[in-house]
Amino acid sequence: FGGGFAAPETDLSAAFFFDGGPEVFHSRTVANTALADLVIALSTRTSVSVAGDGFVVERQHRGLADTLGWRARADLAHRYARHKTVTFSYSFTHFDHTRAFGSADYAVYAAGHSLRLGKRAELDLLAGVGRLRSAGVRRVELDPEISRLLGTSRGAEIFRVDTWTPHALAAWTQGIGRAGLRLEFSRWVSDGGGLSGMARQNQGSLTLSVPARSWRLSASTVARTYRSLDTLLYDSTTAAAGASLARRLSPHAEAVFRYQYSFYDFHRGLLSNFHRHQAAAGVTFWPLGRRSG
Repeated sequence: FGGGFAAPETDLSAAFFFDGGPEVFHSRTVANTALADLVIALSTRTSVSVAGDGFVVERQHRGLADTLGWRARADLAHRYARHKTVTFSYSFTHFDHTRAFGSADYAVYAAGHSLRLGKRAELDLLAGVGRLRSAGVRRVELDPEISRLLGTSRGAEIFRVDTWTPHALAAWTQGIGRAGLRLEFSRWVSDGGGLSGMARQNQGSLTLSVPARSWRLSASTVARTYRSLDTLLYDSTTAAAGASLARRLSPHAEAVFRYQYSFYDFHRGLLSNFHRHQAAAGVTFWPLGRRSG
């Protein structure tokens, strides 16, 4: 429930994310998705992956836009050296707003490179470009003469966006004893948080994970900038810090406790700065047992 209450995303092959801008209205948000993924090993060094999923995002506040759509993607990975791998990917996303006029198509072409720098260090790089085509409705100020004729100062118009946007990821992972440290910068397109169709985000994060025999502790700090791509309603900068504690209950179940604090600074628009505290507890279940790592 809500936006942004999760560890930083590291797999950008999906190209489009539900983790939209700051959820500026304190209302419940429910996101559901169903995913199918197929990996085919063409050889010991080369593999192909194809995936597709459908998603729906429902927001309790009636003034915010709900989303219904689907994604499809394909990846080709080739390991050309013992610790070096290149990837090429394509993804396409389409969604419609269910409570208002509007839709969007987003296609991304990307290439990546992953290499191991030592026994405990890895570097992941990904760069690409995405084409966004969307349509929606926005409010406009009417001409004074038309306003007097219609008896209102505002109207609505249909607008369309057709633009290209960069898509990038750079991540460095370092093992320190039993702990792991990850430094990451990413730039991607996401859901607009209900106030716009799509948004561009730049994010930098630092994550520390400390596993034990039955416990796993992780902490992260995140700095993020957010800009609507199809409306001038608001831009923002976010700083957040959080921690997660997991306790293994059995080979098939794990209890998780999370807390996160966020501060939102809006540069323009009708919104003001605010703080947010989020806490959650839950249980994760693996029918076939938890995968290592």
